[in-house]
Amino acid sequence: MTNRDLAQSVDYGLIIDENNDGPFITGGIASPAGLDLPEGTIYFRNLTGGFELWDKQGPLATDWKIKEFVAKALITEFFNNNAVQSTTVTLPGYANALTANTQSLEVGDYLVQWGLEYTNDANNRDSAFRVVAGGVEIASEEKTFPSGGIYETRSGIYLASGISGVQTFTIDFARLNQGSALIRRIVIGYIRVG
Repeated sequence: MTNRDLAQSVDYGLIIDENNDGPFITGGIASPAGLDLPEGTIYFRNLTGGFELWDKQGPLATDWKIKEFVAKALITEFFNNNAVQSTTVTLPGYANALTANTQSLEVGDYLVQWGLEYTNDANNRDSAFRVVAGGVEIASEEKTFPSGGIYETRSGIYLASGISGVQTFTIDFARLNQGSALIRRIVIGYIRVG
C-alpha cells in the first residue's frame, strides 16, 4: 500500500544511473525557464490540481520545453451505467440510457470510446441503439434477436477533431416492434490525442 507519509524527500533532485550520465530529475513550483541545468534534465512543476513536465532540450538556460504529450494523455473522462434498463419505446423514438456532460475541453482532437450490451427479451424481435457525441451520431444499429434475452456486445471509437467546450454524450435505445429492448453495461468517454 502506498503511504505518502513514508515517502523519502529529495531536496535537490535525483540522478538516475549516475555512472552513465543518466538523466537528472528535479522540480519545484516555479517555471524552470532560465535554470542552467544539464541538457536532458526532467523538471516537474507543481500546479494546483496537477503538474507540468518539462524537458531541457539544449545547452542554453532557455532551452526548456513542456512535454505536452504527457499532459494530453492525462486528459480523459469516462461515464458508465452497468444497470439493466428496459424500454417499450418504438422507433423512430428512443429512450435515453445514458446522458453525460464532459468537463469544458480545450480545443483539440479527442478519441471517443464507447461500449454496451443490448438485446430484446422476446424471440425474433428487434432492438436498436444509437450513440451521439457532441450532437453527432457516431454509431447506430438495428438488429433482430433470434433468441430473446441473449445480449450482444457492441463497441467502437470515433475521432472528434477540433472540438472544445462542454460536450454531451448520449446512448439511446428502442425496440422496432414487439417485446422490450434491453441495454446494460454502458460506457462512453474520451481521451485527448491531439
